[in-house]
Amino acid sequence: MQKAMQCMEKALQLGPQHKRWAPKRAVISNILRWLGDNGDIDQVYEFLKLMSRVVQVNKSVYLTLKASKLGKDINVILQRLKDDNIAIDEETSELMRVLEWTNCKPVEDIASSDLPLHLDLVGKVHGIAAAEKFFEEANDDSAKMYNSLLNVYVQGGYEDKSLAVFEKMKEMGIALNPHTYNKVMSLYLKNRLADKVLDLLSEMQERGVSPNDVSYKMCLKACALNSDFDSMDKLVKAITDQHHLSFDWSTYTTVANYYIDGGHPEKGISCLKIAENTVHDHPVGYNFLVTSYTKLGDFTKVTELWQKQKDCKSHSNDDYMVMLGSLMKLYMFEQAEELLEEWRSSGNAYNHQVVGTVLSGYAQKGLAEKAEKLLEDQISINQTPDPMSWGIISEGYVECQNMQKALQCMEKALQLGPQHKGWVPKRTVISKILSWLGDNEDSDQVYELLKLMSRVVPVNKKSYLTLKASKLGKDINVIFERLKDDNIDIDEETIWERNPNFITAICEVYYGVVWLHVGFFSPLVLFFVIPLLEHYFAEDNSVFESDVPKIIRDLRKRKLFDRALEVLEWTNRKPVRHTNSSDLPLHLDLVGKVHGIAAAEKFFEEANDQSEKMYNSLLNFYVQGILVDKSLSLFEKMKEMGIASSPRTYNKIMSLYLKNRLADKPLDLLSEMQDKGVSPDEVSYKICLKACAFASDFDSMDKLVKALKDQHQLSFDWFTYATIANYYLDGGHPKKAISCLQIAEDMVHNNPVGYNFLISSYAKLGDFTKVTELWQKQKDVCKSHSNHDYMVMLSSLTKLDMFEQAEGLLEEWKASGNEFTHGVVDALLSGYVHKGLVEKAEKLLEDQISKNMTPVPISWGIISEGYINCQNMQKAVQCMEKALQLGPQHEGWAPKHAVMSNILTWLSQHGDSDQVHEFLKLMSRVAPMKDSCKHGKVVNAILQRLKDDNIDVDEETSKLMSVET
Repeated sequence: MQKAMQCMEKALQLGPQHKRWAPKRAVISNILRWLGDNGDIDQVYEFLKLMSRVVQVNKSVYLTLKASKLGKDINVILQRLKDDNIAIDEETSELMRVLEWTNCKPVEDIASSDLPLHLDLVGKVHGIAAAEKFFEEANDDSAKMYNSLLNVYVQGGYEDKSLAVFEKMKEMGIALNPHTYNKVMSLYLKNRLADKVLDLLSEMQERGVSPNDVSYKMCLKACALNSDFDSMDKLVKAITDQHHLSFDWSTYTTVANYYIDGGHPEKGISCLKIAENTVHDHPVGYNFLVTSYTKLGDFTKVTELWQKQKDCKSHSNDDYMVMLGSLMKLYMFEQAEELLEEWRSSGNAYNHQVVGTVLSGYAQKGLAEKAEKLLEDQISINQTPDPMSWGIISEGYVECQNMQKALQCMEKALQLGPQHKGWVPKRTVISKILSWLGDNEDSDQVYELLKLMSRVVPVNKKSYLTLKASKLGKDINVIFERLKDDNIDIDEETIWERNPNFITAICEVYYGVVWLHVGFFSPLVLFFVIPLLEHYFAEDNSVFESDVPKIIRDLRKRKLFDRALEVLEWTNRKPVRHTNSSDLPLHLDLVGKVHGIAAAEKFFEEANDQSEKMYNSLLNFYVQGILVDKSLSLFEKMKEMGIASSPRTYNKIMSLYLKNRLADKPLDLLSEMQDKGVSPDEVSYKICLKACAFASDFDSMDKLVKALKDQHQLSFDWFTYATIANYYLDGGHPKKAISCLQIAEDMVHNNPVGYNFLISSYAKLGDFTKVTELWQKQKDVCKSHSNHDYMVMLSSLTKLDMFEQAEGLLEEWKASGNEFTHGVVDALLSGYVHKGLVEKAEKLLEDQISKNMTPVPISWGIISEGYINCQNMQKAVQCMEKALQLGPQHEGWAPKHAVMSNILTWLSQHGDSDQVHEFLKLMSRVAPMKDSCKHGKVVNAILQRLKDDNIDVDEETSKLMSVET
């Protein structure tokens, strides 16, 4: 540790010269823990002082030192830092004050207005006993103080204590706030005492405590939980009369769904009508209504709402997807296809997912052939095919048990896969196709499919095990040897699975010799895990306390979940170690990842562990799999048991709602957290802000932003406020955006990325003065501008039409001494092109080339695209030819598909054979031609001449030669 500290000191001394470097938290924590146990005050002070030049002294540092032998002196050390004007973050300062007050200062020295806050913090830092002691010593009988204690109890799930405090507050006459009652209501809901929630509402009204929105929402939920629809009827009538409260469309649609799910469609319709009257021009609201009426099977109302939504504003792609999905559920296939044609002519940006919605609808209804015909029709009218669409149809054929067609469609998807980064085939579909092929014992076809699949994803363990379990299992290693001989990518898990002997597996993955010894930990050691552990165990049992957790952590990080599970189960078999409760959540997580959901649920039941961590592990598994019903059911159970006490639990459900486009739900959850005394964390607020932006609910966003400013115990940095500013900007609220940008600017300090974000934001606002001010400030604070900084500034200046200043800045960059990169010049070229000044862009590029700049294809490609936008196709062709001539010298570059399609289409209609022939010859030097030209009198002749010249023409293009012109 002495050497570790010395090396870290050298790193910290160099840190300020390397703006983006920061030390690893884990390393700093280990050094500080050792210093706190072995060093003196001066040593710790000097180390923290050095560290503060790179990162702020924060809560993690504080708590690490507090837990060491020097813990009693930590406030003295930090006060010295403060006296020397060394930055300590606000959360740490607050903790210092709280711990100082609770440990050494009398409670009477704290201002009465601060007591509730401090009680809350004491509970969070020291636990329930310390909170109760603080409450007694404070001797403050105010409603706020009692509410703070009630919060602590409810958050911790202490039912008896919560109810006792609530009764005392009523006796004292200080339970006069609906928030107090809401906390107890939430407690009853957790324990499924739904009737008690309604009793509390009656009590509130009798005592003259006006229920708020949350009170009614919890009572409605209680009615749904109890299937008490008579009481729900009365509540709905009461809500309708509460003009002073804000019940919007989301409240009534939620109630409508309670009724519909409870078998009361007429009452559901009544609530949906009220929601419709309050939805105004809210697109998410209309989509929710469309989906709800679809559940009711009301096609007429669905189409009426669609038209009404269109009258308010144009339909987005999301709106089309919701409506298409609804029509497919209602078996309105003809109307769905008509709507698809309407979308194609709507002017919306093209999105494969819109077409995919109709394809999915057909596939789910067992009409895979109809889905395939629709896709082929779309392709024939120039829709570029994508792998996702063919994958949907393949899945449909799998469900229909037409495996031959499923295979053909999946092959088409895999052929397109490499052009669509991020797409991967569904594992379940691939597994079923492989299983069918394996049972048909067609090894050549299996080999060809795996070879095709390897262009998109490595051949993995699941594919191997599927084939091993089929009739072809005995020959599987022969197939994989062929793949290996052809240098096909096979993942490391599969290699291990094929070679139970770990030495063989390692030789196949790695080459060379590795020296292994205790304490040395490298990626290669992961494959020696069990033999190494056996060796360590024979020599020293302490391996369990030191190396094993690291090994499991690293295996999980590398997604080798079965190896991690193997290590964990191995440790539990050893006589010196038995499974303990702290292992169970990790064990559950690994079982789920390796063996699937059924195995995870079985493990959960057999473990019989009611801890919050165990339930959270299962919830995490459900949420990751987007298993909505299971996630919500488990979440409700956790609340009933009083173990949904962490903001991370709520955040998981919030993220689930966002994934399913239920933007109003995260805000409801935030209110519920606050009512139940669960303190939201940074992630909670960020999800809710994103939900507000998604729903264009800027009133709620205003309230959240105000709340952020009051959350001193949480850490919201410049990025949070800059993101909010962009939400406001995109929503048409520039004044609110500027307010957030000003806060972000105060927090950005010397972060160059932060300044770039601010510059781009003010450029969107059209504020040239502020953009230049921030540029100068960035230079003063960060000492110099990087190439990326110049690119951001050049882009901003061209957006502001400040072309002269942009060219001046380009010259400044050339003289700055920064390493040359074409990206800076291209930023200015793109700026000119986007403004329609293509000739100016071309002249700039030619000037730069005349000054000895080596041209690159991407620059000429930018200008070619600009000429296409200006309808000057002759110039577009000339510029693209220059790009293609340079292409072979720049590996990885390829022209944009849309640009090439436009040029080739124009050439086929206006160019002569020789011109097209020469262009395609150039193009073939960069990439084989794909779907280059489907129409025009010169196509077949051109393709034949290319073949005669031995130019690379791919299979699909060759098929075009058989098409009659």
